[in-house]
Amino acid sequence: MEVLRDISFTLEDHFFVTVVGKSGCGKTTLLRILLGLETVSQGSVYFFRNSGNEGSPKASIVFQEPRLMPWLTVGQNIAFSMARASDKVRIQETVDFYLTLLGLMDFRDAYPSQISGGMAQRVALGRTLCFDSDVILMDEPFGALDAFTRRNLQKGNQIKETYGRKPVFPLI
Repeated sequence: MEVLRDISFTLEDHFFVTVVGKSGCGKTTLLRILLGLETVSQGSVYFFRNSGNEGSPKASIVFQEPRLMPWLTVGQNIAFSMARASDKVRIQETVDFYLTLLGLMDFRDAYPSQISGGMAQRVALGRTLCFDSDVILMDEPFGALDAFTRRNLQKGNQIKETYGRKPVFPLI
């Protein structure tokens, strides 16, 4: 089945872009192609061409479904993307930051089977944000979040007071 045809676009640094389309039109396929998880049948893909980054850029994705490791706790799932980091204090501070931001601090030691679907999606979001990538691709990551959580993520002021940094979540 042909899903994408004649796709061409260029994005500048520091932009937030949304791809909108009907279910099945190829949005997820496009993201998977950009990350190299799918191959194209023809044409070329240039991801981060002339970006000025040394080596390959760090890219991450939040999938439509959480894809958590069931044997890891909420805190361990969030910290998973930082597994290669050596500064344990920095890892703990970063995990605490995102647990607080995402309203999951009380569930740090819970396993995925013990939390709701919306909470699991927030864990997946936290894991992706901890990776500190050059670009984050998101495939409908906020569909499982309630209105209260979205509003709290957009504000983020209480997090800034506690941790000295304010997260940026455009139009969740």
